[in-house]
Amino acid sequence: MDKISTEIVQDISLLYELSLSVGQSLDFHATSDKFLQTLISRKNLAFASIWLKSSYMMDKKGEGYQLAYAHPEQRVGSSQLPSDHIIVRRLEKEVSFSFQVEEEGSHEYIHEKDIEQGAYGIIKLGKIGFLKLYAYRGEPAFRGGFLHKLQNVIRKFTVSLEGCLAYQRLINEIRERKQIEKELLRTQEVVEQFYANVSHEIRTPLNGMLGMMNLLLDTGLDNVQQEYVADMKFSSKNLLAILNDILDYSKLRENSLELEQIPFNLTELLKNIYNTGKAKAREKNLKVKLQLDFELPEVVKADSLRLSQILNNLVDNAIKFTEKGEVSISVSLMSTEDATHMVHFKIQDSGIGIPESKLPYIFDNFVQASKETTRKYGGSGLGLSIVKLLIDLMGGSISVESELGNGSTFNVRLPFQETDAPQQVQDQQNLSEEVVKFDLEGTRILVVEDMRINQKVLEHMLGNWKAEVTIADNGLKGVEKVKAEPFDLILMDIQMPEMDGLEATHYIRNELAPPKNKIPIVALPASSHKKVKEKVLSVGMNAFIIKPFEPARLFSLIKFYTAKGKMSKVELVEEEKLPEVPAIAITSGELDFSYLKDLAQGDAEFISGMLQLFVEQTPIELQQLHKNVEEEDWEMVKKQAHKLKYPFSSIGRNDLSNLLGEIEQIQVEAPNKEQIHVWVETLAKGAETTMKQIFSQSEFAVKKS
Repeated sequence: MDKISTEIVQDISLLYELSLSVGQSLDFHATSDKFLQTLISRKNLAFASIWLKSSYMMDKKGEGYQLAYAHPEQRVGSSQLPSDHIIVRRLEKEVSFSFQVEEEGSHEYIHEKDIEQGAYGIIKLGKIGFLKLYAYRGEPAFRGGFLHKLQNVIRKFTVSLEGCLAYQRLINEIRERKQIEKELLRTQEVVEQFYANVSHEIRTPLNGMLGMMNLLLDTGLDNVQQEYVADMKFSSKNLLAILNDILDYSKLRENSLELEQIPFNLTELLKNIYNTGKAKAREKNLKVKLQLDFELPEVVKADSLRLSQILNNLVDNAIKFTEKGEVSISVSLMSTEDATHMVHFKIQDSGIGIPESKLPYIFDNFVQASKETTRKYGGSGLGLSIVKLLIDLMGGSISVESELGNGSTFNVRLPFQETDAPQQVQDQQNLSEEVVKFDLEGTRILVVEDMRINQKVLEHMLGNWKAEVTIADNGLKGVEKVKAEPFDLILMDIQMPEMDGLEATHYIRNELAPPKNKIPIVALPASSHKKVKEKVLSVGMNAFIIKPFEPARLFSLIKFYTAKGKMSKVELVEEEKLPEVPAIAITSGELDFSYLKDLAQGDAEFISGMLQLFVEQTPIELQQLHKNVEEEDWEMVKKQAHKLKYPFSSIGRNDLSNLLGEIEQIQVEAPNKEQIHVWVETLAKGAETTMKQIFSQSEFAVKKS
């Protein structure tokens, strides 16, 4: 038996060790380093390098090869080989080869610095690149067909490198996607703020114009003047409707519209839809019918505002496109499963119908049946698109059946959640439109609020509703009040000194014993930002209502969570018979006391007291804000800005309230100090102008502090 040479044994041992080193890591450099270290040390090589096709490199493009890794150091004059280089051309024909530095033409192979003698071995790494080895002169590194022996291990090494590269591409893609997600979130916040600004800046003057037109129509105009004003009112309402459509559509497309899940009386909502439609149909001598399934649940949980928007749009369209005949609204219960009611709404008309060719596109944006339809009936062509997007968002479906000249039928199927809410709960959206008298006699309410202006508003409002009101200046005092006295409900501000509303709620829910830890808590934030809502609900608050709020909305929440309170319709009093609130001559046109007038219900003394509080407290709070800015206490700057938002918005200075909103959103970790100082100076000037305007109104007898 022939004796196996020592060189062969050493090669077998090396190949085995190289094989073990492969596949232990998904990191390209770690895999390459371990493999090359083993190879270099055992074969007494000077160094080795891995070259990959440019298409495999993360940050490289083009043809040819790039240096991907070198060990023990990068000793190359160039890190790039063109596709016509002799190594590349030879590897198209050979899997491996070696050559001496002294060979003629070897300079075409060499890219390492200071290499004058020695030998090179080149071996192909599958389709991704090649391995280049360098041995000192006189070393038998590539003799005995070693490069050929190495090829089986190289195949395994190549597969491992491909896995590393694929993993790295995946990691890079994940990082890129995360970065894109961050950018999208930032963009979404900007878009949401844009929508809020557009909504406020355009809707506010439009609503004001409509209000003035209503007043103008009651001033004894002649027939021609009344016709002109009526046309202006009609056009303004159409403009407002189109604006609402565009804003809603944009929000839905950006996925920034949030649905509420609030109990409401489905039967009452449907009756309101019917009554509204009946009034519009009467102008065209049309009949409107409402048919309700007797099995319909009376109270369900969903977004009643968006349901009203869907049904009102479909009923309005039915009336708009019907010249004679009738419009019918049929509502039935399809099924109930796992506490979910599936309800079918059918809106049918005898109108002009829709051409068959248009039916597949009727829910696309800006689509109407024809140009003649647009000219004759108007509209933005967004109504049905918004309806479809809202229904999809609510987890339902919509379909249409129609024939040109023979009317249309829209079928809507929507899920509603069961609820254990009291049966007498009212549709909150329609409460504010009724003339009602609110009564909370016997209801004990704790108001936890540190701003005196806000305290006085709630004390006045709840007092008018005969509620028993207790005030606490901060969360700590609020907790002590809850420990000492029984309450039916707590109205909780968010940002307060000593203990904020979130901390106070967490304490009540987790540290107090029943029944005190079960008291309903309604948050009173000044921001509608999604993160604020999430925080409020996460600590155990039952609901939230954004300041400034509609009194009817607040009453509805209190009534629902306490199962107390009575509501009765009262005679609609002509506006001129209401107790007159002294008018204020606004010199700059910037103040608006309509919100205070609504709260006052004719009590001029209440307005005077509120303004007196404003002029006494606001300079103190502004001074504190300045101090926080100078001390660069950015957390306190945010909290102080939050406190000041409501007082300014309550007197119509929404521009300053919005500015405070910007300050409230500053980044604590990296604030733009220069911008903050500009904002605060602008706020100070605006506040000074506001004070002068208030002091100039002698009717309110506001005294300078």
